[in-house]
Amino acid sequence: MFTRLLVANRGEIAVRILRTAHALGYQTVAVYSDVDSDAPHVRLADTAVLIGEAPPASSYLSVKRIIDAAKRVGADAIHPGYGFLSERAEFAEACAAAGIVFVGPSADAIRLMGDKRAAKQKMIAAGVPTVPGYLGDVANRDALLAATREIGFPTLIKASAGGGGRGMRIARDESELPSMLDAARSEASNAFGDGTVYLERYVSDARHIEIQVFADSKGNVVYFGERECSIQRRHQKIIEESPSPNVSPGLRRRMGEEAANAARAIQYLGAGTVEFLVSGDEFFFMEMNTRLQVEHPVTELVTGLDLVEWQLRVARGEALPLTQDQTRITGHAIEARLYAEDPDNGYLPQVGTVLRWSPPSERGVRVDSGVREGQAITSHYDPLMAKIVTHAGSRFDALRVMERALANTLVLGLITNKNFLHRLVRHPNVQNGSATTSFLTNMPSDLSLPPRPPLLAVLAALVVSCAAATDPMTWQSGPDGVWMLHFEKPQAVMVRIERSRDGIVGEVGKERFHIRLRRYESYELAVEVDGVLSRVPFVITPSGVMLDTLGHYVEFEFKGASSAADDAETEGRIIAPMTGKIVQVTVAAGDRVVRGQPIVVLEAMKMELVVRSTCDGSLSNMFAQQGQQVRMGMLLAEVQMDEEAEG
Repeated sequence: MFTRLLVANRGEIAVRILRTAHALGYQTVAVYSDVDSDAPHVRLADTAVLIGEAPPASSYLSVKRIIDAAKRVGADAIHPGYGFLSERAEFAEACAAAGIVFVGPSADAIRLMGDKRAAKQKMIAAGVPTVPGYLGDVANRDALLAATREIGFPTLIKASAGGGGRGMRIARDESELPSMLDAARSEASNAFGDGTVYLERYVSDARHIEIQVFADSKGNVVYFGERECSIQRRHQKIIEESPSPNVSPGLRRRMGEEAANAARAIQYLGAGTVEFLVSGDEFFFMEMNTRLQVEHPVTELVTGLDLVEWQLRVARGEALPLTQDQTRITGHAIEARLYAEDPDNGYLPQVGTVLRWSPPSERGVRVDSGVREGQAITSHYDPLMAKIVTHAGSRFDALRVMERALANTLVLGLITNKNFLHRLVRHPNVQNGSATTSFLTNMPSDLSLPPRPPLLAVLAALVVSCAAATDPMTWQSGPDGVWMLHFEKPQAVMVRIERSRDGIVGEVGKERFHIRLRRYESYELAVEVDGVLSRVPFVITPSGVMLDTLGHYVEFEFKGASSAADDAETEGRIIAPMTGKIVQVTVAAGDRVVRGQPIVVLEAMKMELVVRSTCDGSLSNMFAQQGQQVRMGMLLAEVQMDEEAEG
């Protein structure tokens, strides 16, 4: 038994665990880094303990600091959430050594399933279907080539200690194998401290189906249907649903039984997820996550259960509340992950301050969020901001509710994938359930950002002119007058706003719009444009105005506003495309480089990005250094272009 629970995590999962713990009567403790002192999970907990600086290694990944925090405040149980230390066997062992209950499986189970090669061998022994592959020494190139020829190309290279798509590469043919191996091993080593990889047959156009399992200390194991997780970018999920629209009752039962067998084979305890690749009626074990999953809310909504409550009950020695025959699936649930990232620019993570945050509140919508207005989104942590989850009696209705929920989600201050998610859930392949894991590998053209309508610039200019007026509502019907605004970004444009007693006329280029201002509030306009009423959420910034309307998120900056990123298109100047850490410098000053050649490798928010030369020439200056923290827009290097290229 335990009475005081420490949550060794941050963000929406920490908030989620704290709320359930409070409902069960536990005293709660949050831990936080110095940039999270006013985060939602810190505000919610009964007690909070500072554990270090922003870099995870100095805070949320420090076993010692978290154990010390628990001892300082008398916490006798720790819930790891997901990510960070949740799948670190040494953390579970440290909890046991300190006499603290670890809300999760044993260290042995974590260690076994954390080694993907060993896990696969264990599942083969247990009779669980697995993807054909190679678990031998990848340094033995002769054996490796023989294995890949037997497996066939394309071949998937996976980090043994990995997860979340890191340390994973696809070799399309034999010529790509050496470079993809090196890249996977390097990323795995940087991410997990272990560069060991193994190979699997790449199952194209497969479905990613996972089974939620639960086990107690009495030997009971149950499974809760399945979750469809095929819609992914960079091997990471962004849309999940339960039940899958493509799994028959027979296949569901077979996968569920094999998932339960996998849990029994390793004497599992608590919540876990067994992930399968499904192709037709065949399914193959991929891995087992020894923790609660990000997408657990869809299972909670269709089962009516609180899986965190089950975790806490199992951790204090209780039997599972239900048997397999007592579990039920009702209706359909869908989850969309709201990330601080730019889907129209390679899903690059974004940093900034959340200036406006208004989640949807419709019936049938659940929002798990770990952000608040005024909070900084930094490069130190995963860019997941919130999970928007809908539940209805049918998949059709759950999708309809999701469309509306995303349309009514407001987040301003930095780029997110909100509008992309809105386009995604309306796509025919999502609507009919045919999207597979390869769906977003190459961005479908009909999901790309549509052209920005000229009206956006007019609305931005209207916001600025209204904000400058003493009384915007009387300003629009006052004496004749003209405003001329010149925006520099996202493109150079001149906007003319003319006011008269008959309303407002906005002109940009050859486009002309007749506007009536119906409502002006601190963060929103309501305007009639040629007789159509629209809401225009906005925020004013020192350099311009941000809008999220007409399906677009855009920041207009005034001419003359300075930004280092303005030089990003200048030939020969290598600019940091995002804030992060330089993990590798591949060239030195004086070296010859060609357009597209890697210059540095930048890491931020659980991903690595190769920054390449913009031209042919000689590297005249190298400013970046390995291990250096850089900000978006910072000059990393300069290339002296070849004379012919300049001419």
